[in-house]
Amino acid sequence: MIKSFFYLLLIALIGLGFAWLGGLGGNMVIEFEGQRIALTLVKAGAIGLALFCVLLFAWWVVKSIFNAPALIKRRWQEHRKDRGYQLLSTGLIAAFSGDADTALRMARKSGKLLDSKKELLVPFLEAQAKLLDCDDENAVKLFESMRQNPQTRLVGLKGLYRAALDSSAPEAAAQYAAEAAALNPGLKWASLATLDRFAARGEWQEALTLFDNYVKTQPKTFAGNARFDQQRAVLLTGQAREVARKEPAEARYLALQAHKLVPAFIPAATIAAQILFALGEMRKASRLVHKMWKETPHPDLGLVYINAEATSAAERLKRAKNLARHNPANRESRLLIARTAFEAGELALAREQAELVAQTAPSEGVFLLLADIETRQTGDQGKIRHWLSKAVQAEPDMTWIGDDISLPEWQAVSPVSGHLGGCQWRRPNKRQDSLHHVFDKDAHNPYSGQRGEIAVAANENPAPSETASVTILDVTPVHNTGTPSAKKAAGGGGRENSSPLTRLVVDDPGVDDTGEIK
Repeated sequence: MIKSFFYLLLIALIGLGFAWLGGLGGNMVIEFEGQRIALTLVKAGAIGLALFCVLLFAWWVVKSIFNAPALIKRRWQEHRKDRGYQLLSTGLIAAFSGDADTALRMARKSGKLLDSKKELLVPFLEAQAKLLDCDDENAVKLFESMRQNPQTRLVGLKGLYRAALDSSAPEAAAQYAAEAAALNPGLKWASLATLDRFAARGEWQEALTLFDNYVKTQPKTFAGNARFDQQRAVLLTGQAREVARKEPAEARYLALQAHKLVPAFIPAATIAAQILFALGEMRKASRLVHKMWKETPHPDLGLVYINAEATSAAERLKRAKNLARHNPANRESRLLIARTAFEAGELALAREQAELVAQTAPSEGVFLLLADIETRQTGDQGKIRHWLSKAVQAEPDMTWIGDDISLPEWQAVSPVSGHLGGCQWRRPNKRQDSLHHVFDKDAHNPYSGQRGEIAVAANENPAPSETASVTILDVTPVHNTGTPSAKKAAGGGGRENSSPLTRLVVDDPGVDDTGEIK
């Protein structure tokens, strides 16, 4: 548009110039070798303009002749570059689709047409192709060379990270991820991998610092903020759980921060309550558990609460009833009363509550509890087998799951994959072997008066202002190798240790072949 306007303006100016010359009048006289030529001003101007155009055209022709070799060379280079980019695109598509032969062939051809020092995708394609061709050694060399180039350093680190993982070298992979995260905290793969490493090592402060730097690089959205709050709560809870033994005050602060950040996060509330009870802040801990029980009852919370100040089965039953008042119709409230009543010997109450749960929300653990009640109350082998058969057919109880493995308690870092925040409270997909506690009947039974994981070592009931040391009760996870109770019951006998105890699930001692309680 601008060019057209310029040409129109030029033509208009030339026309105005000729009109001006025509209005002047007079002639132009040229004498050449005795000849005299008279021209009007308009003719002279037209001849001058024509000569200018001829000279301009002649200059263009001469210039084109001299520039022809360079022009031909440039056109050839552009053709080679276009062809190289086409081959490069084909190779990248082949590499990402898993076609190693095509990717290698395209990498070689594009490398001949393109300058690999300037076109950085050429060595990347070659490295990807060699990875697909299982030539890890040469691929690592290429990624290492890319690592030395500031423009391709992050790509090289990502390639080295993947190669290290494929070679089962997690430490090397973690180092590459840490280097990439230091260069660019916004890289999700690098930051998350480094977070996993820090958390697995117990370097919680470094993990929190890296996480904060990562969050700063992310867009601010409501969904994103909720997700980041959840991840931060996991980090804070994991740190609180680890430092509770040596620094109870710091653990208290961290757990309460996590609970404040995500109030519905059960592990944060559970650990906060454990620490508060251990430090003697009974009222604050009770208020926290009562509030959580009204909204999201959970067996872990119930276990912490009933063991906080109770030293006998009767006291634990009393505390269970008190907690259940805050959400009496909930399944967990009835189960809590049923289990503590069974332990206290109030079998009628235990049966009443357990049968209510079996009618509304049956599960394996409920029927196992009813089998225990039947064993102690009537000893009727037929009814015991009836409850055990229902337990076999029922859905498994909710438990902490990490990487499809049942865990005895929540853990910030999965013991299987080492990933942070992968532990979820849900029902197992299949009947899996569970990692569970080995309980000593006196020291490790959850109803024997221990305060969950955390117990005050220096003083049983310290005042809130006193400094109390906090002890973590370490329990070794093992696989259950006992004979499943259903099979033993089907053979005519009792059952033994068929249900692994996960937090609040009662250790199921069963009965022996004589019908006596073990």
